[in-house]
Amino acid sequence: GRAGLAHRCHAGLSETLAKGGTSSKSLQQLDRRCTRLRAVLRGLEFPKLSYVTAFGERYKLPIQASSAHGKQLVSLGELHYLGGFFDGDVCVAPNSFMSCCVLNVGQSADRSEILMRCPNAFGGGLYNQKQGTGLAKACAQWKAGGAFSSKAAALQLAQVTWLKRNQLLIAAQWPSCKNMRTKAAHQLQVLKRKPETANCQTSISWQYLAGFFDAEGNIKIPPSGSSLNLEIGQKPKEPLGIIADVLTEQVPGINPGIQFYGAVHVFRITCTSHCIFV
Repeated sequence: GRAGLAHRCHAGLSETLAKGGTSSKSLQQLDRRCTRLRAVLRGLEFPKLSYVTAFGERYKLPIQASSAHGKQLVSLGELHYLGGFFDGDVCVAPNSFMSCCVLNVGQSADRSEILMRCPNAFGGGLYNQKQGTGLAKACAQWKAGGAFSSKAAALQLAQVTWLKRNQLLIAAQWPSCKNMRTKAAHQLQVLKRKPETANCQTSISWQYLAGFFDAEGNIKIPPSGSSLNLEIGQKPKEPLGIIADVLTEQVPGINPGIQFYGAVHVFRITCTSHCIFV
């Protein structure tokens, strides 16, 4: 079966590496075995996700507000952090009946600390999002999908976000008229392609930036290993420009760059001392 083939591929890789072969033929064999092993792994499914791991403990799914970790009110600083995280990752879309909007954001099931804070902060609950297959981890999601819960969550999140604020306001004010719902759904699609940033808040907090970076950022070490890079990728350029302006005001001497790669704009800080400060 697939498990047996994976074992044989792994054994072949171990044998090739043990021999220390560096010839062209050995490298080609290694490449073919890696390709076969990846193909096998893609077809292997983990058991159905029934729990998430957060704060060093396991929590059984689904999780509602009454059973979420914490149970205390969320501080203003944490709300700003969650706002930044949601600006990076949250999806706002009408449900299949267009009766209301659904808000959801996903995270690896074995690192679900942020998701565990959401039910008590915004209502909704935690559910299975995607099964683990091969090297891809299983994912859980926070979701607010009821007419009342999605509007309440969207209204609260709109107070601490700016990139997705207009989408969230549409969700919070979802119309009852069928024709108006069609128009609102179209507006959501337009905002997804080109977010409105003209009226965004100019005083973005460090908590917000931390949340946004946790959702969209990367810490990279070049092959030389002698420096650090911080990167954030976004399709639209405007949000990255605003973040660059904020950091330029807050960090003396910083000069972040924004470059375009294919369909994505990448904000990058390459000075190690500035990376450490940020």
